[in-house]
Amino acid sequence: MLAQVTQNAACNGLHNIEQRFARWLLESRDRIGSDELQLTHEFISEMLGVRRAGVTEISGRFEARGAVRKSHGRMQITDAAQLETASCECYRVLAEEYDLLLGLVDVEP
Repeated sequence: MLAQVTQNAACNGLHNIEQRFARWLLESRDRIGSDELQLTHEFISEMLGVRRAGVTEISGRFEARGAVRKSHGRMQITDAAQLETASCECYRVLAEEYDLLLGLVDVEP
């Protein structure tokens, strides 16, 4: 859990909003097991530590590319592979740490 918190803090300081937005959507999808996310731009902005206008701009870019579809209070991931490409390496690192935390992968001695 500490590794996840540390990685998130480093990510927020090092990566741009587009990378963090993509990572955060993918992590949310992984946690709830659905491509349909009930999230407002306000909530996402609080999670990313950015202004709401920035989330609106970035989500509009991803929607124009076909990666997400947004409506009031909802965000649907329509192309997860595109989000993974746009995401920073932190998504993969955090996904592996989460799997370790839940015991979904074996730890080699």
